[in-house]
Amino acid sequence: MAYSDESIPDQDWELALFSEENIDNIFMICEFIEDEKCSKKSFFGTLYVLTGDVITSNNQKYISQLTRAIIEMKPLFKSQSIIKWIKRSEKLIEKSETYSYEYWGLNSRYVYKQLTKNDQ
Repeated sequence: MAYSDESIPDQDWELALFSEENIDNIFMICEFIEDEKCSKKSFFGTLYVLTGDVITSNNQKYISQLTRAIIEMKPLFKSQSIIKWIKRSEKLIEKSETYSYEYWGLNSRYVYKQLTKNDQ
């Protein structure tokens, strides 16, 4: 689906793709984002949804897994949007009280602003 013209199958596909139990999908999504042949740049929003869900779960196991994944990803990905997501996620993990659904939930302002900026 990432490379096709097909529509996203479900309005809540971000929630279907990610859950705290499959944090490793982050790497797959980042590979899609960095691949210029991938037309579904909206996959980017799933990163913010996952980070927000992990933080609001307050589950230390999932927070540790996310932290470890982010550390492993830093040297692997060069996309500015991924780098921004990593930095923002690190700050949110550090200060979970700054969480805002507006920025970390579905239709994230971070994502909307990023996609709009890239389209100009």
